[in-house]
Amino acid sequence: MDQLKFGVLLSGIAGLVGCFLPIVSGGPSLWDVHTVDMAQVLMVLVPLALASLLGVVAVARPPMLRWQGLVAATCFGFVLFKMRDGLMETIKHGGLGGRLLTIAPIAGLVFSILSLAIAAPAVRR
Repeated sequence: MDQLKFGVLLSGIAGLVGCFLPIVSGGPSLWDVHTVDMAQVLMVLVPLALASLLGVVAVARPPMLRWQGLVAATCFGFVLFKMRDGLMETIKHGGLGGRLLTIAPIAGLVFSILSLAIAAPAVRR
């Protein structure tokens, strides 16, 4: 079960990739919106990058610790909160970027919560 860190890492990376792909088919990507509202774009990019970084740290220095799983779950949960309007519509009818931006945080949240359940204590041995 220690392999959940790879799920957290891949979910974060998939979400980051989704930020640069069209949200709807033939439409703009999330990154294209940065010229209009950079703060909203950063509120999605930064948590995904942080969750990816935590996955990298857990892979480099196993096991995934409880605080890492908690922070990753918080990051993915925040992204889902930001994307809450039209979440199911984006999954059904969105472009590749939109689908990655919705499915990756859901998967990342699941992997993070599961890693919390089996995580090592905060002190490395």
